[in-house]
Amino acid sequence: MKNMDDYIDKLGMIIHLNENAGGDSAQRMGMDYIFKYFNEPLIRQINAIKYHILVIKQLFIFDVDEWIRHPDILKWYGRLGTFSRDQMISNIISMGLYSSYYRNIYLTLLETENILKKRYWFLWNTKRIGQIEEKPKKIPDCGGLVLPALFIRALSKKNEKWKLYFYDITLFIGSLGRILSGILNPVEGSFIQRKILDNVGPDINHLLKLKQAQCFYPTIISEVSRKIYFKYRKNAGQPRLKNVTGPQSAFDWYFRKTEDPPMNETLRITKW
Repeated sequence: MKNMDDYIDKLGMIIHLNENAGGDSAQRMGMDYIFKYFNEPLIRQINAIKYHILVIKQLFIFDVDEWIRHPDILKWYGRLGTFSRDQMISNIISMGLYSSYYRNIYLTLLETENILKKRYWFLWNTKRIGQIEEKPKKIPDCGGLVLPALFIRALSKKNEKWKLYFYDITLFIGSLGRILSGILNPVEGSFIQRKILDNVGPDINHLLKLKQAQCFYPTIISEVSRKIYFKYRKNAGQPRLKNVTGPQSAFDWYFRKTEDPPMNETLRITKW
């Protein structure tokens, strides 16, 4: 049984025990505090302060209006030009959950939205994974079909919730994609299974987006997307994992290695 304490570094960041240790720290921290919100309702105020100190104060660089993946500036993931859409999603949701408990979180959430609007919803990851040099640069992720809905819900924008009937189509497409990848039912260990069925990375943020939509301004589209995902998402794994739901199996498979933090175990105990 893994112990989460073994995957937290001296800066308080959740890491993987490999050469890209802090490459996904921002995403993991956002996810962890989402889980904490539901698991520890009596100390949300305390967790809001912790989130602000550990995540926002260390990862949002106010001077340049940019987020980073990890505060260690000596590593590639601590440099500017690395923050992706996947890192942003969990933190928008997390900031939205805690914004009413700590005003500075609300202000950072609002500032982040304004910055991204000015960037036409393009993120900051102009560098590739592991890249230290400033060049060559790539086109950064665009969150134009995903991030606006997250901000509408995170900031409780009642006058804009009608837009969710458009943006939530991406949730439905995401659920269909996860379902279709599973019902292909390929031969165990085949190329198709390795590349499609077991490509469970998209499940991680998809589950978080569905939960946010369930809690804040749910639409018919978001509810259908959530229900079909939980009902029809086939189990991942080689061989396929048993005695768990499809979404849980995706987390179990994604974080299965010893080097991976036990985010799947946190999900398992979350009052979802």
